[in-house]
Amino acid sequence: MQKCVCVFGEERFLIGRCNVYSHQILRGDDTMNKSKSTQELIALLVQSYEIIDKVKDEGDYKINNREMKKCIKLHNLIAEDLKLAEEIYGLLLEHSCISVKTASAYQSLKLDIYVDKSVNILEELAKRTDIGTRRLSAEMCLRVWRGEIQ
Repeated sequence: MQKCVCVFGEERFLIGRCNVYSHQILRGDDTMNKSKSTQELIALLVQSYEIIDKVKDEGDYKINNREMKKCIKLHNLIAEDLKLAEEIYGLLLEHSCISVKTASAYQSLKLDIYVDKSVNILEELAKRTDIGTRRLSAEMCLRVWRGEIQ
């Protein structure tokens, strides 16, 4: 365990004690070889999904697509290490952002971790009528996982 500092742009902030994993992080077309902590990976995912939530409501699909590409790369990176995935998705399933919950639940189902919890979260989101297209996303995640659609 060591202290970790997360850096975004010019902002630096202490994110506490965490395990440090050596991973290759992809940002856009650049490849950066850096050691990223669990908390840094979580912060990157949450930041991207919060941006996605905001721009979905505004209809800015260019930013949405850019952020989604970052999320896909991060999810692929996390999926390479099942222990890391269990740690990260275990925390993200409790997050308040609907897009973070939906994506974490779906990724957990793909990796066969937290299955019951993930199904419950997606079923609850799929029943809500106040979350717009995010309800459809949760419903489609469940249908794909159950094999109803491909």
